[in-house]
Amino acid sequence: MVQPAGADRRLRVLADLLRDPGAALVAHRPERRAVVRLGDGSYAKVVRPDRAAEVARTARAAAVPGVRVPPVLHVDAHAGVVVTGPLPGRTLHALLGDPTADVVTAAREVGRTLAALHTTPPPPTPRCTTPPRSSRCCTAGRRSPRRTACRSTSRSRRGRAAPVRW
Repeated sequence: MVQPAGADRRLRVLADLLRDPGAALVAHRPERRAVVRLGDGSYAKVVRPDRAAEVARTARAAAVPGVRVPPVLHVDAHAGVVVTGPLPGRTLHALLGDPTADVVTAAREVGRTLAALHTTPPPPTPRCTTPPRSSRCCTAGRRSPRRTACRSTSRSRRGRAAPVRW
């Protein structure tokens, strides 16, 4: 689906961000999320407003020793925008596309970074604040191999708390 000039009925701020001089759309999943490189070199991740706080929390939690992550510069939860700073260097995509690049060294660095990320315990997950209404709610005592938890801020189309799976 192609949408002109950043038009998105659920990510309404996207079109405004793209009107700024120097802004460029990096990625867009219609009605879900988008990434915009802003004119100052920072990046704006645009999500539905009910997801902005979680996106910012996850971005901050990824800052573990041995893993370079962009700093969170600004969060506008009402608009659904999380702005992060740029990271210096080339992207892995650009590096792998360069026939003169040392791919073996890059692969080793990626492996070290992933090992550092995977040896770090995950941040605490916020507990559900909604009362248990079904077996899908984390407070209902259901334990499953898929480890579900519900968020009080995320609602399915029928108004029930939607499960989070990780």
